[in-house]
Amino acid sequence: MKISELFIAAALSLSATVSTASTILSPTDGDVNFFVDAAFVDSPDLIRLAIFNDSEAVGPGGEIVSSTGWLEIVFATVGPFTGGVIDFTGVNPVAPNNYQASNGISLFDLDSINDNFIVGLSINGGLNWYADLGAASVPANSALLSFGVTTPFVVDVRVVPAVPVPAAVWLFGSGLIGLVGVARRRA
Repeated sequence: MKISELFIAAALSLSATVSTASTILSPTDGDVNFFVDAAFVDSPDLIRLAIFNDSEAVGPGGEIVSSTGWLEIVFATVGPFTGGVIDFTGVNPVAPNNYQASNGISLFDLDSINDNFIVGLSINGGLNWYADLGAASVPANSALLSFGVTTPFVVDVRVVPAVPVPAAVWLFGSGLIGLVGVARRRA
């Protein structure tokens, strides 16, 4: 494989906009708006959506094994839109190592001082929760979350990269320099 082909493959992998299961998300403006199909709200007794700490374990089959609980998204239909909002209120004054979120009814402590979270879906009234299968970035700082056969949800969030971008650039650069060195040594 030529160095130019390696460079193109690496650049394409860095620019991919689709992430894998249990996508870590972060709000873009202090709150997160969830938009869903109206049919979702018609059966709130069974189908539920919630946020979880980004450190929660995701087991086989994508099931979230929660040790800290969750904050359910309360949905309502306003005009042509069906949605819910989670407000990220800032650092908890009582527990300053925890970021706090609110659904308008109750507060939820995230287990760190950042506002990262994952989203879970329950189809059995909250008995079992499942992480998303992936998120695709869409315009206007939004992501389209997919939970398999169920309707995708549009969320106005920032998908948190698995490797911070500056670290990825340094790693990519050092790898590229190494490839150039190997190519020079062979020539």
